[in-house]
Amino acid sequence: VTEAGVGLDIHSIDGSNPVVRRVDLPSGPSGGGGGEVTTALDPAGTRLVASNGPTSGAFVLDLRSDDATWEPFVTPDGEQVTWAWPAGERILTFGTTGSGVVRDWNGTAGSGAVFLDRLTSYVAVSPRGDRLMHTVDEQDVLMALGPEPRAITRLEQSDDPWLCCSLAAFSTDGALLSRPDRRGGTDLFDAETGEPLPFDFDIEAQLFGPRGTWFAAVDDRGTIHLHDQATGDRIGTPLAGNRGPTTWFLPTVDGRRLATIGSSGTARVWDIETSTQIGRHVDASPFGTSSWSADGTSLAVNVVEGGVIDHIEVWNFDTDTWIDAACELAGRNMTEDEWERYGPRTIERRATCPEFGL
Repeated sequence: VTEAGVGLDIHSIDGSNPVVRRVDLPSGPSGGGGGEVTTALDPAGTRLVASNGPTSGAFVLDLRSDDATWEPFVTPDGEQVTWAWPAGERILTFGTTGSGVVRDWNGTAGSGAVFLDRLTSYVAVSPRGDRLMHTVDEQDVLMALGPEPRAITRLEQSDDPWLCCSLAAFSTDGALLSRPDRRGGTDLFDAETGEPLPFDFDIEAQLFGPRGTWFAAVDDRGTIHLHDQATGDRIGTPLAGNRGPTTWFLPTVDGRRLATIGSSGTARVWDIETSTQIGRHVDASPFGTSSWSADGTSLAVNVVEGGVIDHIEVWNFDTDTWIDAACELAGRNMTEDEWERYGPRTIERRATCPEFGL
């Protein structure tokens, strides 16, 4: 790793990776493997919650300790959380009573924070966790998740809310809500009011950037293209690598990066501004939910082995720390031969790890 750019990956000779932490599944969410595991990371990426639906229970793991073990996720009033969903800097939880609660990560919930009185078939949450769309009896409802959560409106009926491989999603700035339609187009709504917005292109948009910028769509080969929201024209460099439809689009809260998970089971992370991939891809589950920490430095991904979810990987995407990690692994600087072969040709050889001599 040099100042000329961030390396694609870091590995030690024994195959370990200092920017990835493997976490075995707790016994509750999926019986040690399989299922559709939902994960949620706290804002700083120091705690991980895993759950496998309302009947299995939710568990929390302190990532700050290598010796930590999964513990049941229990609220301060003693209720066992059965299912949890990431919501920006907060977390949505369902308890044994079946009601949904908006919580801070310390487990508390303010007055009036109950937002649902029963479980729903689908939930989409804005990146900052201030808007939610849920589906009940095939009807989509838009909600505001403020100090006192409230329903904003029932959205116009969708032709098919469970159309194959694309579901409703909020834009990266939370201002828009998009939903695919059966005709190969997109229903677009104002996320503040729920009012329909014009979208005159025969394109199935999977994710919108900030209002007035771009939206993402996937072609038949699985390549992701960015389009101008005003004209529908393709812009920038395609995000290539996935094969087949992309099941999940997970932007960071600040909208700078995007994690994509394809139906073929591949997770990749992209820098949206430069359309470049960061890090290597992993074999991830297209089912369940992967999640970013609110600060964008950590990503939790469900990893598939043998056709089932086998474990969770928590990736460190604070790339400013990758240079220190690489230097700690190498324990030295590049030799002249290595610099000639791998170093930037426009920069004279120097100590990229200042703590070690040339």
